[in-house]
Amino acid sequence: MPRLSRQEQTLRLEEITTGYSGRTEFLRSTVHEESMDTSEQSVFDETPEREVRRRRSVEEKRRIVEETLETGESVARVARRHAVNANQVFHWRKKYREGRLGKSQPSKFLPVALSDISGSKSGRVARQNAARL
Repeated sequence: MPRLSRQEQTLRLEEITTGYSGRTEFLRSTVHEESMDTSEQSVFDETPEREVRRRRSVEEKRRIVEETLETGESVARVARRHAVNANQVFHWRKKYREGRLGKSQPSKFLPVALSDISGSKSGRVARQNAARL
């Protein structure tokens, strides 16, 4: 719909309100509100600057997690203090408990010694035969 000048709006308003004396003021105020001047309103042409995602070192993550493990400390408070989402801290805590956050933990493999016993699928039979000799 094309924008009407003040004079055209007034003429249009008079056309609409002919014969409706009780509603004239209401319509006049409605038309005035709809054609409000927006020249003083600020327009945001610029997009807001995007905050760069912060990468935290493993040591920093461990320090934050260890802070939450202290008696009386709340995960939410520690997270706020370090500007980290609390859910992220809970994830780091889980990794910390699993030993996957930071310093490498010793592997959980057991040492294995291989022998050169052949001839059977089971070591038991081979040992029995060896004992008989």
